[in-house]
Amino acid sequence: MRIAPHRGEMLHASCASSSRRRERGFSIVELLIVMAILGPLLAPHDPLDQSMLSRFAPSSAAHWLGTDEFGRAVFSRLLYAARASVGISLLSVFLGLAIGTLLGLIAGYRGGWVDVALTEFSNLLLACPTIVLGILVLVALGSGVFNVVIALTIAFAPRFIRLVRAEVGVEGVHLGLA
Repeated sequence: MRIAPHRGEMLHASCASSSRRRERGFSIVELLIVMAILGPLLAPHDPLDQSMLSRFAPSSAAHWLGTDEFGRAVFSRLLYAARASVGISLLSVFLGLAIGTLLGLIAGYRGGWVDVALTEFSNLLLACPTIVLGILVLVALGSGVFNVVIALTIAFAPRFIRLVRAEVGVEGVHLGLA
């Protein structure tokens, strides 16, 4: 008669639960990306059409999420906005990855003062909270979609710099480069 499960059984149950959560998370992200791509096709109304007669209308069959203060369909506006949000986030992560990988490779292979300078610069950026760093960059550059991409790229790049720098250092030791 066993009262408690074995450690291996608990670990297996934890991994299975984690795997299900991961699958649900990926499904939600996939759904959001598909909705962003197909947003204009799925939107039941033009997001810019105004109807002052239907201001602040509650959810209904005609307006799934209701309307705003100008009578615009909130669901349609959400679908159109998702396209811009997903595009900005994917571009920012891609640019952060590209720049961070390049600077991490340079820091790892060059070593010396270049390594110290790039590592300390990435540490400096990582020390600031991401939202504060983004606001500072936007204050310096001004508003606009391009400046938001720059701000997010600056926020993402240090993570990739450190990751690539660490891997290059480990591989350099194995290959006799460091």
